[in-house]
Amino acid sequence: MGVVLVLLLLAWVVNGWLAKRMWIQHKAAGEAEGWKYDRRNYIGNIPSDEDNFFMALPFNVYAPQGFVPMDALFWDEPPTPEPIDFPDPSQGMMPGMPPPIPNFNPGMMQPGMMQPGMSMMPPPPGMMGMSDQAMSAPVSRREVDALLDRAPFIERAVQSEIFLNWRFVAQTLRADMQKGDSMKYFWEKPETGLTDEELLDQYFGQFEKMFDALSRAAKRPEHHLPLYYRGLNTPLSHIMAMKRMNWLLKYSALAKLDEGDVEGAMADIRLQFRVFEAGGSGQFTISQLNHAGYGALIVETVNACLHSGKLSNDHMDELKELLTLDKNYLGQFERSQQIERITNGPLFIEKLIEGEDMEIYSKKMEEALKLSSKRRLYNDLIYHDSKLKNYVILIREAKETGHIDMAKIEALFDPVKTEASLKGYMFSRTLLPSKSGSMKRMGALMNRFSAARVGLALEQYRLANGKLPDELEALTPDYLPSLPKDVFSAKPLQWERSGIHRYRIPVSDRRGEIWEYDPILAAIQLGDIGALEKMAKEGWEITTPEPGREAQYKQLLKLGESQPPDPNYLDVPESMVLTQKEAIKLAIAEGHIDMARWLVEHKIEPSFEELHAAVRQQQVDLVNLFLDSGMSPFEPTDPSKKSGQRNNDRETLFEMANTEILPLLLAKVPKEQLPNVLKENQFGILLNKTLAKRDLAKARLLIELGVSLEDSSLIESFLKRPEDNRNRSYGYSNRNTPEARAKPLDPQEVEFVEYLIQQGVSVGNSRLLNLAVQAGDLPLVKLLTKYGAPITSSGTHPASIAATNPDSTMLELLMELEPKLEGLELENSAEAAASAGLIENFKLLEEAGVNPDSQYLITAAFRGGNLDLINYMAEKAGNAISGRWSSVGIEFDSFISMILETDSLEAPESIRPSGMNGEETFVEFLNRSGQTVQLVWLTGEGGRREYDIIQEDSNAVRQTFANHVWLVETMNGKPLGVYQAKKGDPTVLISSGNWRSKPTDQNLIKLRALAKLLIGNGIKSKLLNPEYNADDLTWEKLRAVLEKKKESEAEQELVGIDEDGDGFDAYDEKLTGHSDDDPDDYPTQEEVDAAQAKIDSGLE
Repeated sequence: MGVVLVLLLLAWVVNGWLAKRMWIQHKAAGEAEGWKYDRRNYIGNIPSDEDNFFMALPFNVYAPQGFVPMDALFWDEPPTPEPIDFPDPSQGMMPGMPPPIPNFNPGMMQPGMMQPGMSMMPPPPGMMGMSDQAMSAPVSRREVDALLDRAPFIERAVQSEIFLNWRFVAQTLRADMQKGDSMKYFWEKPETGLTDEELLDQYFGQFEKMFDALSRAAKRPEHHLPLYYRGLNTPLSHIMAMKRMNWLLKYSALAKLDEGDVEGAMADIRLQFRVFEAGGSGQFTISQLNHAGYGALIVETVNACLHSGKLSNDHMDELKELLTLDKNYLGQFERSQQIERITNGPLFIEKLIEGEDMEIYSKKMEEALKLSSKRRLYNDLIYHDSKLKNYVILIREAKETGHIDMAKIEALFDPVKTEASLKGYMFSRTLLPSKSGSMKRMGALMNRFSAARVGLALEQYRLANGKLPDELEALTPDYLPSLPKDVFSAKPLQWERSGIHRYRIPVSDRRGEIWEYDPILAAIQLGDIGALEKMAKEGWEITTPEPGREAQYKQLLKLGESQPPDPNYLDVPESMVLTQKEAIKLAIAEGHIDMARWLVEHKIEPSFEELHAAVRQQQVDLVNLFLDSGMSPFEPTDPSKKSGQRNNDRETLFEMANTEILPLLLAKVPKEQLPNVLKENQFGILLNKTLAKRDLAKARLLIELGVSLEDSSLIESFLKRPEDNRNRSYGYSNRNTPEARAKPLDPQEVEFVEYLIQQGVSVGNSRLLNLAVQAGDLPLVKLLTKYGAPITSSGTHPASIAATNPDSTMLELLMELEPKLEGLELENSAEAAASAGLIENFKLLEEAGVNPDSQYLITAAFRGGNLDLINYMAEKAGNAISGRWSSVGIEFDSFISMILETDSLEAPESIRPSGMNGEETFVEFLNRSGQTVQLVWLTGEGGRREYDIIQEDSNAVRQTFANHVWLVETMNGKPLGVYQAKKGDPTVLISSGNWRSKPTDQNLIKLRALAKLLIGNGIKSKLLNPEYNADDLTWEKLRAVLEKKKESEAEQELVGIDEDGDGFDAYDEKLTGHSDDDPDDYPTQEEVDAAQAKIDSGLE
């Protein structure tokens, strides 16, 4: 049996050796053919820093630390230093070194001298040859990320829009401004009252320095971004940054074009091309795919510019040149595949086989590595390398011929899944199949660039001849030297016409990648009725459906929804095409009411979406026009859903309507349906939703129209937080009780509540007083109590909420109400006041009959942190302090620990973004505020991210970094304070704002008196030691005792732990000075007993 095992082991070793030899031979054969196995061979020449696009801002911040010179990290170009005229250097001095200072001693540091360990660093701007000029801070990656994070990834206002809808963009920016600390598009909140143009100017103004720096970088002729190479885990954070930059440039170019600044728009488009060009130097497939994405954004920008009609002939010639890709374009993709062949192969798979510790991102790979023999793994590696070599050969063929043969590429990779699975090649099975798709994406971009060139040539032809050509061949040679070819078919590009004005060039099976030219939609979006009428004279006609064929046309339109052919190319009447393209909605979204009216007058039927848009924008005339055309104010139901079901996540017309539009809508509602409209649906009546928005005028109108006032939750809807009103089922957004809004009602809103009550709205809801007290709204509490609002019969008594309000007026008012505050509710209120540290409120409740000598109140007072209240209660207890106070020693120690060992929150006014990442730290947040709180991280860009919800008297430990800022707020959004994290794993106290005990001289006097009283009555703890003289207590002594207490607790954790197995635990060995890591170094039992006796006697 032993012989068999030895033979098996030997076979296993030999098998692995032979497999490795196969791989070595495979590599040698490849190298003989010219293939390389060192990724550096494919990186190419690295340009000098001065010529390198990536060594200048803004993208140099993504280079590994230490690669970028300090003077390249400033937004403004450093001025040329003024020459400094030094006398000739003395013998032995370095050229450029200033003369020695008087009384110079050898070894003394002086300007110009290098000390051991110092590196020769160029002086930062503002230091050499510049006098009295402040030096700005270098630009950090965080700063560039913060700017690029504000790129406007804003959805379309209407899906068919050709240009950006600047009204909608400005509307989105205004909505963002309302988010306060969570703003996404601004660092600082713009002032209110700005016009759309002013707001957009302020938005784009944030990027001026970055765009200026990019313009300077664009002049550098070469590009190479050094990477912190880590194999498959190489950081590529610059990829998203470049995408955001291109997106920003697109918006900036189109904004300038909209303002008539065509030259400014062209400057931004040139920068788009420069970013695109630099992005092509990426060393990985993902870099190349994103590079193709940058190009797609350029095509979208050019298409919108072309539709504007503002480009000159010279501009179009320049764009055609920029869109021409040279023959070597696919060479950069080939280079990336060579680098990836090596990165995935020798630098990943081979290292894993040889046992190197590499991060494996796939469980299947991990399992394959454990279960597969070395022979199979090396065969997998050879298979992977061979496939990618064949792929590179196909890329080279495409580069030479200009034709991407997808049939060959698919034939190369389609069998991979099956072959690799059958042979157990898990690495190849995971890494290879997506390769054919990447080549297809590169080809699609090449086609899109070609189509854009043809589109520009067509526009030049149209401008010169007054119409489009009959055939594309007419473009050569005046506008194009030859017709570009489709890279996949190797045939000249073709176009499709729709009438005499529209055309498209279908270069892809994806609708979004088809070059489309639609001057009719463009004129509608621009509100140019004159252009439509001109095209009508040229032959464009708004045709209408033939009687009886409406169903056939609708079927064709439905087909076009999911397939590339759009309605323009489906032989559908023009009126139905424009309806399908939401032409009226497009005009409304841009504010072109005359255009919308013109379309309706020319038989374009408005859709419900367009009525919805008109109501949302409060366009009274349009709503009238649409309703008069026969439209219903009810949203059509979706046939794919259950009968009668609609989208409950968006507002109905009746919910959105203002006081002018609502009567118009209601006038179109059949009388028998009116009660249902006012109730709206089972989830809540229309009035309820209107009150939740606090739309007082509309609520009055509904009441005048006779809406039912029987719902007992009407006033509650007015008082709750908006999110608690969004419930679509019974309950409160998964909360047990609703939360009040953070601020009290305005006087006119309080008056409106009284108006509701006078109209017959019930105040019998027992939650109303609680909501008013939560908000600290004394006028509202008085109003509700005036009309008999009841105190809750279950749950939290409003007095318990008022007890935590520093203004005792609210509590006094509630204590006068019937039923009188007594029993458990009185005790709960007193506990709330004690926990909040509010001595005046506590005294009020004591007068009402609460016993201040209750143990739970004593504990609450210590946790409330008000030393005055604790002393007050101790003095009240008098001689009885030895009774109920006997167990407060632990609370006393915890109280002192809170004072000395916890940090406090800064005031809410100190809210600010997080600073630079410092040292990692763990912050413990102790919630002693008397309520549940939310922990929010304030990002460096000014945003916010919600983290822990910390219940009352609980804690949360949060991993963070020094300089990060955390906001603590109540569950209704009221900020309690902020904390800037620091190193050392601090503990932070979240109090109610009434924690008054700080380590001050005045509080020390009070503390001595309390300690003296407690010790005198026999109460002991670690800090209350009868041997101490309370009059001699100092904060330093208390800190020392706390430190010793922590050390003792740490030592106790060693009990029972015997790391070296010598029979003595770590506690005993530490006690006697022996090591718990060395089994030969241990004490005798006599040594342990003697050391413990010494401690017990107090001698140690």
